[in-house]
Amino acid sequence: MKALPKASSQHPDPQMPDWLDSLVRIIGIIGRLWFDSYMHKLLFALILSATLAIPATASHGPTYRERLYFALALNWHPKKKCHSPIVLVTIRKDGKLLDRKILESSGNKKCDKEVLKAFDVSLYEPLPSWFKAEQVEVKVDMEKVKEFSASMRPAFSPSK
Repeated sequence: MKALPKASSQHPDPQMPDWLDSLVRIIGIIGRLWFDSYMHKLLFALILSATLAIPATASHGPTYRERLYFALALNWHPKKKCHSPIVLVTIRKDGKLLDRKILESSGNKKCDKEVLKAFDVSLYEPLPSWFKAEQVEVKVDMEKVKEFSASMRPAFSPSK
């Protein structure tokens, strides 16, 4: 019986961290499994879970703000005519939403309500262990969330 060739122990891209390589592989698998909007939300939730498990450091990994944008992008799907408001959100150290309020309105009450609802239903991760305060206030420009969401979409497009 012929022996199988030994797998190379060298990483295909030595500059790419193992967690990023795993995430890229997961995204590829998810892209092949994509088939409807319900699966789309489920897959985003799975990716969010994997992303939140990655420790953020100065050298790599998503920042807390990027993770916040990701959580909001899962639950906010604006209409094209909806201008993006700016929201002040207060999050407790354990990740519980304490408050959210519109600082700059979109000019459309329905759009503002949809934004606030997205904040209400989103899941927030606990603040980093190095953060000593009991809560944090973050000014969120929903245009940035929209851009973040759009930047994620190509990675999840269905394969042909």
